Amino acid sequence: MRLHLAVTAVPGIAVAVVGGRWIGEQAPAPAEDASPGGPPVPVPGRWRSVAVLALPLVAVALCGTVVEGVANNWAAVSGVQLAGLDLGVAGMAFTVAIGSQCIGRFTGDPLINRYGTVRVARVGGVLIAAGGVLIATAVGPLPLFLGFALAGYGTATLVPSALGAVTRLPGIGQGGGVTVVSWLMRIGFLATSPVVGALADEVGLRWGLGILVASGVIVVAVCGYLEQHSGRLRP
Repeated sequence: MRLHLAVTAVPGIAVAVVGGRWIGEQAPAPAEDASPGGPPVPVPGRWRSVAVLALPLVAVALCGTVVEGVANNWAAVSGVQLAGLDLGVAGMAFTVAIGSQCIGRFTGDPLINRYGTVRVARVGGVLIAAGGVLIATAVGPLPLFLGFALAGYGTATLVPSALGAVTRLPGIGQGGGVTVVSWLMRIGFLATSPVVGALADEVGLRWGLGILVASGVIVVAVCGYLEQHSGRLRP
């Protein structure tokens, strides 16, 4: 483990240093456009209504983080308890999920450019739900790995799409919109493991992992809000 951490630290530090130099100086924040044709300037009292408008986008992003939370904390456990994997290879379930998500991140932009954000997100929700069913009912490695691959790929575009859509909300700056969604979506990281653990203790791990199915259904139901029309989010 010490050798592994030492080896991975070197490229990690190198990427951070080189990336920081490429990014350059921080760009100044754009001035708010108060002209009649520009976006409305944020004023006190609008944050509550903005938060309400952002809730569907928060739900999409939160469902994406739920999948990541399950992969991080429960993939290996489910591999051992549900699929009968040996401890030495149980972590492969996590690798499959994150590897599939990585592929989805690289292919997400071309798909969105061709089919649109909403269609891609809706298909992603279906893949998450289908993957959740495979994981929860798995009795061997193949359906478990396939389930995590589907769920990982399905979640790839959700958080970026939600963060992109919230910047177009009326009455709030780009930074404020990203802050609202990014803060609230952390609930997914914080709550996923306790919820799955509580359900696993009460009714079994298979039912606990059903949270993936619920997340996919929610994405399908609310992903229409990712698309904007005439300054308003279109359901």
